[in-house]
Amino acid sequence: MASKVTIIEVAKEAGVGTSTVSRVLNAQSVSNEKRQAVLHAIRKLNYRPNLMARNLRTNVSKICGLVIPDICNSFFGQIAGAAGAILEKQGYELIIANTGQKTEKQNDAMQTMVSRQVDGIMLCAIGGKADVANQINKDDCPIVVIDNKLERMEDLDSVMVDNVKSAYSLTEHLCMIGYRRIAIITGPLEQSSALERLTGYRRALADYNLQLDEEMIKEADFTIRGGRDAVSSLLYKKPDAIVAANNHLAIGAITEIRKSGFEVPDDIAVVGFDDTEVGELIDPPLTIMSQPAVEIGETAARLLLHRICNENETIPSQERVLPARLIVRSSCGFYKKLGQIV
Repeated sequence: MASKVTIIEVAKEAGVGTSTVSRVLNAQSVSNEKRQAVLHAIRKLNYRPNLMARNLRTNVSKICGLVIPDICNSFFGQIAGAAGAILEKQGYELIIANTGQKTEKQNDAMQTMVSRQVDGIMLCAIGGKADVANQINKDDCPIVVIDNKLERMEDLDSVMVDNVKSAYSLTEHLCMIGYRRIAIITGPLEQSSALERLTGYRRALADYNLQLDEEMIKEADFTIRGGRDAVSSLLYKKPDAIVAANNHLAIGAITEIRKSGFEVPDDIAVVGFDDTEVGELIDPPLTIMSQPAVEIGETAARLLLHRICNENETIPSQERVLPARLIVRSSCGFYKKLGQIV
């Protein structure tokens, strides 16, 4: 096995001192001529710096962590891609941990990130208490919470969507089209996003003087199977429209509606949240409340970098609440009803 290339060998190949190589590796000021010579030597010798040793010397890893609940949901993939792009521009790498929507794994994932000496963590939270996150944040590893709130997270920066307003607008859209028996599949109600969407749904029904039937509210996990199971227990109530709290639930709902011999939207309209490419590809294309996944990722990364770069300053925690946008497609029946009117 070939011996590992050292910084001394890189310096010799580049014709510079070891301190110059170190400055290049740590993105410090060096003349362009010397920087190019060092980079050429690194590529030629296939040099790989000892990141752990460098971290111990500088107390900076140039690595940030992202904890997500569902690696199969492209909504979180969009967040990761956007956050990673912002971090990369500042010389940071992004590592990702998947919790599989299990609350107990959320804390484990953050603690594992800390053991890897990350400089900060973005947490796409499932819910639960903020005790572990608060402690990590106090120990000079800043945390930005995304998507769902934690209990007692007042000291943590966060990036959220206005779920109450978004669900209200989505339900209102169905009311204005003329639907009267509107059901909802909420997602797990221990998660703030699901609870807030339920709140928006309730308010819209009340404002449009539609009677609320508690049996038209079904809680399910944020999966396609969850959507299918919820619809199978809803059909006896004969809803004419369903609000699904994410895209996976909506896909499951449409699948089960068709399996039961009904059509979307002719018999039952379906609308959802998130807006990934799947929403346009399914038949019929899904009317959606589009969450700004790219803006969420970019905002979270910028908040985290601000904390990292100002670690010695006392800055009040910041909460960024972003708006969602209604995208009308065929699954709600709007265009068919519009054609009937015209």
